[in-house]
Amino acid sequence: MKPCYKDNVVYLHNFSYFDAVFLIKILSSFNAKFYPIIRNNCIIDFKFKFKYSNKFITLYFRDSYLLIPSSVSNLSRAFKVLKKDIFPYKILKPKNINYTGNVPLFEEFDSISLEDYNNYVNNYKPHTEKEWNFKNELIDYCEKDVISLFQVIDKFRKLIFDLFRVDVLRFPTISSLAFGIFRSNFLLKDIKIPLIFNEIYKDIKNSYTGGSVDVFKPYGENIKGYDVNSLYSYVMKFCKMPVATVKYFTADISLFGEIPYGIFEVEV
Repeated sequence: MKPCYKDNVVYLHNFSYFDAVFLIKILSSFNAKFYPIIRNNCIIDFKFKFKYSNKFITLYFRDSYLLIPSSVSNLSRAFKVLKKDIFPYKILKPKNINYTGNVPLFEEFDSISLEDYNNYVNNYKPHTEKEWNFKNELIDYCEKDVISLFQVIDKFRKLIFDLFRVDVLRFPTISSLAFGIFRSNFLLKDIKIPLIFNEIYKDIKNSYTGGSVDVFKPYGENIKGYDVNSLYSYVMKFCKMPVATVKYFTADISLFGEIPYGIFEVEV
């Protein structure tokens, strides 16, 4: 909460569903204002405004997982930055804070390979002079976690800017970033995307449903099952779609010609 960080974006991985619970509790204790943007119980953006020497300073807290939806461990490998370390989450209890001794057992770690565990163990006794210290290891783990995430976002930001001249800091989610790239790089100048609100928006939204094509048969012989991938994108590329100006009406659709074209709610 210093002037030098004015208008900075603070990223926390999985902030929307985890860290926000703790962070908002702390921030609400300050004499400050905050403006969250929430969608489907998920915090998209958290604007935090506080007073410093008669000036208002603003910070933005966001979930980096909404921008790069993968684990920090996988991202650190993909972007070839400081690798996120491992830690025995299952012994993460206050009573163990002063523990010093052997490395915890493989079963105390979560979602790691035996190879990763053995490489980790080789850094401590009896392989080296170093003992495993719970508090020190936890601090080291958290520091590497933060550095790794920063390096990932930094590389991702440079990559997107070099490819599309778009700054990822302007977009809180991967979908909003994709839309920003589309509008600035691929949208034709004479094409306008209309803003749709109220009943028209609700009707069009209800017309788009996915995942309603499963067929469950309790019994069958010589059955062949098929699935179609990327049908939405195929249709968007090769088929006509109703776009441009949207008009709401109530009438007999036969009045629109032999083959009416648009989005209709009908009774058959």
